Amino acid sequence: MKLQFRHQSFQADAANAACDIFAGQSFRAPIYMVDSGLGEKLLTHAEDFIGFSNAPVAVADDKVLEHIRAVQRGGGV
Repeated sequence: MKLQFRHQSFQADAANAACDIFAGQSFRAPIYMVDSGLGEKLLTHAEDFIGFSNAPVAVADDKVLEHIRAVQRGGGV
């Protein structure tokens, strides 16, 4: 059985609108160490746990609101 997906423009439009709200946010790929739960035991390099997190939102609240209103006006909402 092979799954086939169709590109549906309304889904792409929705994803782009959500991204447009945070226009101006700088891209950053933060990396941090995940607590392994082993207490004081030191991990070897092979046991290191790497995780990822989202960067804090650096776009001001008033700018986000402005972007939301622009997206709404652009979509006829």
